[in-house]
Amino acid sequence: KKLLALSNSSFEAEAASAAAKASELMLAYGLQADQLICEAGEAEKVQQDEFVSEKQDTFWTGTISGALAASNMCDYWYQTSRRGSKSFRRKTNIVFCGKPSRTVVCKEILQYLISAVERILEEKIKEAKRDGVIVDGDEVYLVEDFDRSDWLPFRNAFKIGAAETVARRIREETKKRKAEGIKTDDLQVNALVVQDAYKTASKELEVYRSDISFGTARGSSAGGSMGRGLGNSAGNSISLNKQVSGGRQRSIGM
Repeated sequence: KKLLALSNSSFEAEAASAAAKASELMLAYGLQADQLICEAGEAEKVQQDEFVSEKQDTFWTGTISGALAASNMCDYWYQTSRRGSKSFRRKTNIVFCGKPSRTVVCKEILQYLISAVERILEEKIKEAKRDGVIVDGDEVYLVEDFDRSDWLPFRNAFKIGAAETVARRIREETKKRKAEGIKTDDLQVNALVVQDAYKTASKELEVYRSDISFGTARGSSAGGSMGRGLGNSAGNSISLNKQVSGGRQRSIGM
């Protein structure tokens, strides 16, 4: 609980390290007994845990959520509700499904990654306005040619690009963990044990999903091409490993 609280720190390095250690501990105990014990003394049960955002941003945060959920032995989907009794506008949030100790890690790490992407985006926009140009791969755009309406598609494309790259990196780390096991200074878990834990969690999620009715949703057309390459680069620059005490590295989102 203390680590998860620290993962909300305004200091990025501290937040990432805390989230990483919390994730590692949750997974380690899950592998040893395939369950974590709640304060009530009963084995944790699979349940839904909603990640509520004040923004309509699931068009890109959902991409990261999928990778995080799979990495932490959870599932995820979108949940839509109306905004206010007299409003026809719909609000979409992300629901993580799994054991509470795992879904809370998904939520905390997702919040960290969202903040990191948005921070880098604002830095890029500030630099662009200062220098007068946006360099996106082989393309160069003059800021003076931008209309006010051009910035929203740029922002959306950047976020989508960053989300795609972060999600890919998390999936690669998860795949490596299943293939090689978990090996850190204070934790050694055989690959077969890791694979078995994921299989067990998958079966539990399948049983839970069988009682839920799902609707259909349209895909998002948010964003364009300009800014996507910059977002891809940003996704590679966000560290999924942060140094903690003793100089050790902790991998987040696993």
